[in-house]
Amino acid sequence: MLSFSREDKMSLQFFRFALILMFIFHQNALFNLSAAGDLPVERKNFQVIINGMETDLYVLENSNGMKIAITNYGGRIVSWLEPQYFPDAPNQSHFPSTRLDTGTFFHSTSIYRFKTDLSAYGACNI
Repeated sequence: MLSFSREDKMSLQFFRFALILMFIFHQNALFNLSAAGDLPVERKNFQVIINGMETDLYVLENSNGMKIAITNYGGRIVSWLEPQYFPDAPNQSHFPSTRLDTGTFFHSTSIYRFKTDLSAYGACNI
């Protein structure tokens, strides 16, 4: 049986999660990448030490403006930014408009679920 240290497990979780995200980036038609190599990964010092271990922030960004920041502490997503329409929509007549005229209303619905381990974080009222 293989035995992994805590640091090894965290690294394996991060890279597994990063590979899943790269697959999502690659398969999504709106943010299609021509090849996996088109997704540069930038490593930044996250300036946080957890259990004596320095954590880093990995930022993945594609050519269409979608950007995801992940820590190497369990592969947690810190931020996820994506454009709401095609970046070149104003120059493409067959794309949906991104224009909002005076007097018109913008309506958007976001459906989400938030879950936490109450024993670890305490009670949350949302």
